[in-house]
Amino acid sequence: MECYRVLGKRLDFLATAETTGGNYSLFHLFIPVGPPGLMPHAHRDADEFFFVVEGNVEILFEGSWRALGPGEFVHVPRGTVHTLRNVSPDAARMLSGFVPSGFERFFRDFGNAARLDDVDPLPVREAEIQRLQATAGQYGMDLFER
Repeated sequence: MECYRVLGKRLDFLATAETTGGNYSLFHLFIPVGPPGLMPHAHRDADEFFFVVEGNVEILFEGSWRALGPGEFVHVPRGTVHTLRNVSPDAARMLSGFVPSGFERFFRDFGNAARLDDVDPLPVREAEIQRLQATAGQYGMDLFER
């Protein structure tokens, strides 16, 4: 299975453009305790969705933080500013995806190869944030201040 660490999270690829004809992509997100969520951002070219499998997360959506627990789902239309954070005492797990597919290119280019047993949190370094700010637009992503 293709796995990457991106900004403190581990993403396991479940379905990609190559396997869905470009229709959607699907990922398992492992979100350890500790690293902050990605800065608020919006995707120009795709809708994103989240389904909580384990733990509790908060998602910044439509200007306010919304709590989500196991079994809860949220659809984030393209152009909507959002981010998320783990508010559990332990790791959280989610399914996340994009319609249409294609954003997996960002994860492949920006992330570091990982394994399914990589569960320890890694700090998010300032150099990663600077690289993100410099390249986000290449992936149809607009960043916003916290």
